[in-house]
Amino acid sequence: MQLPLILHHELLHVKRKDLWYKWIYQMLLCIHWFNPFLYLAGRKLNIDCELSCDESVLIHLTQEGKKAYGNLLLDAASWGIDRNRNVPAVTLLEKKQDLKERLRGILQYKKKSGFKGFLSLLLAAGMLGLSACGSIQVSPDSMPVHLTGEGREREDDSFWNQMASWVDSGLDSFLAQSVQVDKEGEAWQAYDKDEIIAGEDVNDQWHMYSYMGGNRIKCSGMFLNGTASVLIVHASRETELQVNSEFKLLNGRFELVHVAPDGVVTVVNDSGEKETVGITLEEGRNVIKFVGQEAKVRGLQVKFDFREKDFETVFYSENEERAEEVKTKVEAGTAEKDEVLENITYLDDEIVSRALALLLSQGEEFKDDELLDLIIYSDVELSGKYL
Repeated sequence: MQLPLILHHELLHVKRKDLWYKWIYQMLLCIHWFNPFLYLAGRKLNIDCELSCDESVLIHLTQEGKKAYGNLLLDAASWGIDRNRNVPAVTLLEKKQDLKERLRGILQYKKKSGFKGFLSLLLAAGMLGLSACGSIQVSPDSMPVHLTGEGREREDDSFWNQMASWVDSGLDSFLAQSVQVDKEGEAWQAYDKDEIIAGEDVNDQWHMYSYMGGNRIKCSGMFLNGTASVLIVHASRETELQVNSEFKLLNGRFELVHVAPDGVVTVVNDSGEKETVGITLEEGRNVIKFVGQEAKVRGLQVKFDFREKDFETVFYSENEERAEEVKTKVEAGTAEKDEVLENITYLDDEIVSRALALLLSQGEEFKDDELLDLIIYSDVELSGKYL
């Protein structure tokens, strides 16, 4: 049954001249290469072409046919064909986030009424008219976040997607925005209370513009109200750690601190001046944290000078640490559904597959979105066998 579905999908691309549109887009990009809107438009063009063809295929399928079509998309993802994303193409293969959107579309598919279809066309025409008649301005989110890595590999870090990620209004506009915080909340109180800093991270605002984590942190702009762990090490013996840091504080209060295994909090840098500080890490769990109170920071840089092999474990966020705990529970057969789903983006594909098998054996029931997450973030072939 797969071959007819594949041919149907691909022939729809041919009928609709999708590849021609993509070549036209490339020509426009060559002329307006400086326009960030075009990079975002290109990314949206790819997924919209696929979703449109998916919808046209689904119209003619029974419920069993829709299941087969969803399985086809999963099979296509498991083939793992390496392709050049910069070449205009139409294909069943997609990155995980796009595949997830397409599978959700299959599960939630309903035929559109004629009125809704007409309204969609009318809105599209209006958008095109506005784009053609005026200069393009993209409104930023109330608190946009631009991540360029958090100590983990990105799934698709192509030039085009990097450019598209910078569509918002820029660093100056980002930093010019106001930050709304709860001045009665625990996150606000954290700056003045060591017992809160020493506990689990708590924050009601933590937004970054161009953030790269790991042992060399670089962040062009940041808002923080509360605490955020950026290095967690479990030392088997007393070890020295050199920390180089600098930043420019634009608003509020901000500091870099060390939390010792006994909960003692020591300030590493609260002035922002460029400096190198030596920290003695005692045996046990040591944490380096950002602590802010309505803080607005620019040009933040932190470098940790250490060797990972000197420690039992090294994590760059509480999420990574919790994911390791979930991994251990999965391997021991004691993991629960909620904790797996909460940490799923930080777990390895194979571990997610094993978690799926464990939860199925326990008789767990899943909502559509939960099952999609477990499939998309797992090893597709391995999860297919378990299912």
